[in-house]
Amino acid sequence: TCAAPEIVDGYPPNNGKDIVSLSWSPLGDTAALFTNLSDNTTGQVILFTPALNAWRPLIQFQPAYGGQIPPWSEDGKWITVTGNGYPYEILMISAETGEKKEISGGFFSQQNGWIDSLSWYSGQVLIAFHNQLPDSAPGGLWLIPPSGSGPVQMAAINQPFRSPEISPSGKAIAAILEEYFPDHK
Repeated sequence: TCAAPEIVDGYPPNNGKDIVSLSWSPLGDTAALFTNLSDNTTGQVILFTPALNAWRPLIQFQPAYGGQIPPWSEDGKWITVTGNGYPYEILMISAETGEKKEISGGFFSQQNGWIDSLSWYSGQVLIAFHNQLPDSAPGGLWLIPPSGSGPVQMAAINQPFRSPEISPSGKAIAAILEEYFPDHK
């Protein structure tokens, strides 16, 4: 049987922001909530620790899009978002200090496409990138090390897709292809 949901009071006034998504830290002791104004001009990452009933605003930034889920690094030290508006940049945010570190080196901001999702894989940021024009970077999955030494393409996927997942063994990738855009290259 499942436990009954617990409604947590105490979230400070949201000043017109909507809570869009959340993700749990690897230890499951803290949740990162992503809030966004309806016009996508200001996003915020807020940390919540249920055991302490503690809310902590971590950072405000200009999000690249409104529906992102902020993934945690495997060690729980970093939260990753796309930010600085469009064009996209990939930001790592320290869960301890709120320090912001841009790691994509402007690579994706120079392309004609969009970032669908971010996750972590083997200590690196995994990016699902869709291209829109033949002269942009190929669509597919890209890895960027936290050092920001540049993205490396892991797999080419030249049609729209979403929800990429890497198997626990690291030997297979599954993604949902968007068949309603069959001519997208």
